[in-house]
Amino acid sequence: MNAAIKNAGVGQSFLFLVKNLSDAAETITLVGGTNVTVTGTATVAQNNTKLFVYTVTAATTATIYSVGTMTH
Repeated sequence: MNAAIKNAGVGQSFLFLVKNLSDAAETITLVGGTNVTVTGTATVAQNNTKLFVYTVTAATTATIYSVGTMTH
């Protein structure tokens, strides 16, 4: 993922939201993949939105932090 971020440097971050609008009790699970670590709760329940922070930790690694959940 870091390669897709132009001029990404260690310590740089961006926020992103995952909104679950499923029509049933379905849960979305965020998975980091190769060289990406997810910390905190990585699931988003039906009718919830979760805020995450993606942080570049090295040239080829990153950590995604779970920040908080909003219910709608």
